[in-house]
Amino acid sequence: RLTAPPQPETRARILFAGSLYGDHTAEPLVEAVARPELRGRAQLEFVGVIDPRTRHALAEAGVDASVDPPISWSEAIERMLGAEIAVAITTPSAGGDMALPIKLFEALALGRPALVLARPNSDSARLLERLGQDAGLAPPDDPAAIAAAIERLLANPPPPVAPEALAEFDADRIAARYAELLDEVVSRSRSSSSLGTTASRR
Repeated sequence: RLTAPPQPETRARILFAGSLYGDHTAEPLVEAVARPELRGRAQLEFVGVIDPRTRHALAEAGVDASVDPPISWSEAIERMLGAEIAVAITTPSAGGDMALPIKLFEALALGRPALVLARPNSDSARLLERLGQDAGLAPPDDPAAIAAAIERLLANPPPPVAPEALAEFDADRIAARYAELLDEVVSRSRSSSSLGTTASRR
């Protein structure tokens, strides 16, 4: 009996869109995808400015990867929607432990599984744990841990975050809170100046 030929396994698309420079590198990510447990299962897609360390790692590892020049924000969003995993990286030169990459919020808002390379106890790590999205969390300099995080995301992607859980991070709401804070600071400053002027006249 004739049978259909086996279909090639679909490789998961892992997308990083942005700029890499200095220690803000994807070199450990490339090394992770090159590990035996992931080889042939994932395709790396880089869109934007790529640092020399990442380029060298890609050349050495021989993994399935593409590197495209910077594109518009709307195009980057379309690419993210088509990816199985979206990547965000935090390192000392990119804000360190206090950084909350915009790419992280974009991935969460779009319902894409996020591979977030950040140190334990960083602001990014705490946010992911709070939202139940820490399956994709791994230290940015540990290829074995990054590979394990990718495997977790491929085996059991977390459900999308509810929109109301992300509402407090909406740019308009943040801007409004900053405006309220600035108004309060200005008001206090004026009150203090007024009290000082009154006291000096006595």
